[in-house]
Amino acid sequence: MLKLLISAISLFCFFHPLQAIIDCAPQLQSVLITIRQLPEACELINTVLKDGPIKISVNQSLSADFGAFWGLDDRTIFVNGVNQKDFGETIGSVIFELYNAVATRELKRLDALAAAGKIDKFSYVRAVEYVEYCNSLKASEIVSKGIKQGIYPIEAHLPIYPSFEEHFYIQKKYGHSAWIAKNFDEIVWEAQQYRQGY
Repeated sequence: MLKLLISAISLFCFFHPLQAIIDCAPQLQSVLITIRQLPEACELINTVLKDGPIKISVNQSLSADFGAFWGLDDRTIFVNGVNQKDFGETIGSVIFELYNAVATRELKRLDALAAAGKIDKFSYVRAVEYVEYCNSLKASEIVSKGIKQGIYPIEAHLPIYPSFEEHFYIQKKYGHSAWIAKNFDEIVWEAQQYRQGY
């Protein structure tokens, strides 16, 4: 009976009209189909889609360093390819980036503060990392549920840190915070160019 209920929920999610506005790269279709088998993941996707359509694309540049990333401006999750070996990891990465998509308004608010000169670089980086830390906790919870139910492979597991400070330390150590700092610099530079009329 439980499997029948889960199947019915999954079918509802699969055919839900909001889900029609995901433009997904062909090589990532199986990842999206697997993600959508978990009702909580469907709810997450539908929350993202309330703010507009999204794309899930393959990108070999920045995503090569981080596995995947959320492009705020074009509402695209970029993934560093997928093959059978890292299928599970890709599931985890996409779910995490879906949470980053939900946080778009907060991330854009931080970008606006940077553009207006109302936040310094360290505070900006720390705030963005905190948003991502909170998202990692939520994503890990959904992925763990999918693994326990046998929907997601064990490789989808998302490790989390016991505290934000530990998360922040690791992100600084491995270059993620440096990428956020670079983004801050670009936002500030573009805002200065705009104010100067260039």
